[in-house]
Amino acid sequence: MQTNTLLTLPNDVYRSHPAVSQSELKEILRSPAHYLHKKNNPTPSSNAMEFGTMFHTLLLEPQNFNVPLAPEGVKRNKDGTVAKKQEGYEDWWSDALHEDTYLRLLDMVNAVKAHPEFALIEKGLVEQSVFWECEGVLLKARPDIINVNAGYVLDIKTTALDAREHSFKSSNRKYNYAFQAYTYMQAYKAVTGKDCYSFYFMVVETLPPHGVMLYEIINNDDGSDFYTQGKMEFENALRDYNQCKSINAYPAYPYYPDNDPTQTYRL
Repeated sequence: MQTNTLLTLPNDVYRSHPAVSQSELKEILRSPAHYLHKKNNPTPSSNAMEFGTMFHTLLLEPQNFNVPLAPEGVKRNKDGTVAKKQEGYEDWWSDALHEDTYLRLLDMVNAVKAHPEFALIEKGLVEQSVFWECEGVLLKARPDIINVNAGYVLDIKTTALDAREHSFKSSNRKYNYAFQAYTYMQAYKAVTGKDCYSFYFMVVETLPPHGVMLYEIINNDDGSDFYTQGKMEFENALRDYNQCKSINAYPAYPYYPDNDPTQTYRL
C-alpha cells in the first residue's frame, strides 16, 4: 500500500488494512487494553451508525446510494428500517427504508447544501484514504473531505441532539473530536508536506428542521484550545502505543499514583 499520498479505495479495503486508525488509537487514551480490544473486536454497527452512513453516502457519494425502499404495508422500526423479513415481503432486506426515512435523509442533505459554506464540500475530494508513518506507527485516515490546494480537511457529523457549540463541546469530551481533527491534519501534512491550516466540523441535526453548524479548528498552538488538546492527546497516544508494543503488554487503567498501591480512588 502506498503511503503519503491520496488513494481512492473501496471502504472495505481501507478498513481491512492493518494500519492503525484514529478511532482505534484514541482508545489508548482510555487504556491500552481498551485499544487492543477495539483493534481485535471492531464496534458492531448500530441503527444510528447505519443512519449516519446512509446520510454520508447520500450527501457525498449519491451515486453509491443503493438502499432499497420498502413497499407499503411493511412494519418498521422507530428509525424507519424494516424490522425483519415479513410474510409476503420475503424479498426485502431488513435494512430497507420506508419513504419517510428516505425523505428525512434528503431533507438533511438539502439543509447542508443550503449552508453558506457548502462550497467547502463541493471543492474538496471525497473519501480519500491516507496511509502514513508517525513515530514508527503506520497510521491510516479517511477524511470525508480533503482539499490539498486550499489547505483544509472537513468532517461531517450527525447529531440527534443539538448542533450548537455547548452541545458540540460536550460531544468532544465524550468522543475526542479534537483527537480526530489533529490526526486528520497530520494525514494532510503527510500527503502535502505542508501544515493543514484549517479543520472543519460540519454538524447536522438528524431531526427537523435539521439545523447545521460549522466549526473551524485553526492550526495554532497559541490560539486554539481544540487544536492544543488534539495535539497533546495524539502525542500521548503514540507514546503509550509504542511503550505497550515494546513490552508486548496492554494493561487496563495502568495510571495510578505511586503512593496508592491499592489502586483505590477516593471520590
